[in-house]
Amino acid sequence: MNILYVINTIGLVLDFSGFILIFTYGVPKSVKLKGRGFIMRGGASEEEKDKIKYFDKLSKIGAALIVIGFVLQVIVSSIQIRR
Repeated sequence: MNILYVINTIGLVLDFSGFILIFTYGVPKSVKLKGRGFIMRGGASEEEKDKIKYFDKLSKIGAALIVIGFVLQVIVSSIQIRR
């Protein structure tokens, strides 16, 4: 089996995995929510804050997987073009 084929397939799997994480947990937020920006009575509970942090972490992992997968595919494509 050709190593370039394997690397390209790994890139596709990483892209798909990242897409699933972002689709499930949302797009990473560039603005941190600290209880401001929307009205809440009594503030956010610790459970809600932990949930927001967890979702944000998984969505950032998803974005990183997409970038890594894309870079792998670009590398394989550039090697194949030079052949």
